[in-house]
Amino acid sequence: MRGAAVIVAALLFAGSAAADAPRYRPTAGGAIAAHASLLRLEDFGLGWEGGETETQPLFGSACPGFNPKQSDLTVIGHRNAAFHNHQLGLDVEQDIQIMSSADEVATDFARTIQPRLASCLEYELRHAKGEKSIDHVTVTSIAFPGVGYTGVVTKVRRALYRAEVVFRINGRKVDFVSDYVYLGVGSREFTVNVIVPAVDRGQLIPFETAVAELLVKRAS
Repeated sequence: MRGAAVIVAALLFAGSAAADAPRYRPTAGGAIAAHASLLRLEDFGLGWEGGETETQPLFGSACPGFNPKQSDLTVIGHRNAAFHNHQLGLDVEQDIQIMSSADEVATDFARTIQPRLASCLEYELRHAKGEKSIDHVTVTSIAFPGVGYTGVVTKVRRALYRAEVVFRINGRKVDFVSDYVYLGVGSREFTVNVIVPAVDRGQLIPFETAVAELLVKRAS
């Protein structure tokens, strides 16, 4: 079942070269901010492994009828991290992008966090290059719980999309839930993908809320 989770996690950043991607103009300050905004192994309890991973290329979404403009936006810092808990069967993938300004984050959220994003995520999962093990996938937008973000004065933008994914592995079906958490804090834009076997879906929201609180606090 670990293999199915890896497939979903890999698809988080599987954009299209034809999509409208942001400009990447890294700066020393952007690199420092991105690294400082990553989740760390010490943020998790016992049984976890992982840390910073190779930074993935910047891609936009190129789905039928949904290709948000991003080429007028600039990313000055970008990092990725990944964590796994074998006992819980829980995978976490993080992408952090430092934009050139908070206004650019607001613009990107306004263009991207739209009703059609759910169908776009579903499309990208179904049409991933070389992916044939997915039997069924449905993506819906769900309400992110009200979080106080104590002490944070910067406006926090947030959204949560849930993919219900059924894989066919060695002739049997395996169900996973893959949540996509989007956070915008100042000039920082976080994407966190959390994956668990469907039977453990009940632990997702409390876990994601705690992660969101941590990232917002760190960004502030």
